[in-house]
Amino acid sequence: NLRYGDERMAVRYFRPLDIFYYKKLKFFIHGDGTMPDNLVPGAIPSAYAFIRFGIDSMNYYEYRRPLLRGWQDIEIQLSDLTSIKQIRDTSRIYQRQVFPVPNEPLASFAIRGNPILTRVLFVGFGIANPAERYPNELTTTMWIDELRLISPESSNDWAAVASTELKLADVASINASFNYTQPNFHRLEERFGN
Repeated sequence: NLRYGDERMAVRYFRPLDIFYYKKLKFFIHGDGTMPDNLVPGAIPSAYAFIRFGIDSMNYYEYRRPLLRGWQDIEIQLSDLTSIKQIRDTSRIYQRQVFPVPNEPLASFAIRGNPILTRVLFVGFGIANPAERYPNELTTTMWIDELRLISPESSNDWAAVASTELKLADVASINASFNYTQPNFHRLEERFGN
């Protein structure tokens, strides 16, 4: 009995999670038999499904699309999120802003505040009853399965360290060192570069 214009979300909190070095976020979503099989662009859907992730309720990214019957395989290009953040930063508006998803006319991205992919503290899945459906209430079931990050950054990089010491008898001593690290270089015990 979700009222028109309302939404509900189930949230999972994490220790700071760095997803910057992945290219895609994928999951499956399922709408029950009360949802339509397909939707014409411009039509008002029965319900929206969304994923929201970020630092907190004031700093997050969101992907939203109409909930349809059956299983759908959802794939979010994380580079699209950094692109919309860059566009949004040039406007200096930090309220919630909505952007279209490339090649998906029914879906949209939203950004609020200043979320960062190197510090994700929560992931939430939700359902929304569009306000345009007044006065209809929504009763349905939505399933989510296999949330995963894929296509990690796999390019090779290198680092170099050099040092030298020059002693001039008892007069002087000169020490020099050089340290250089490429962005995607990481040690065996580190997960990613810095």
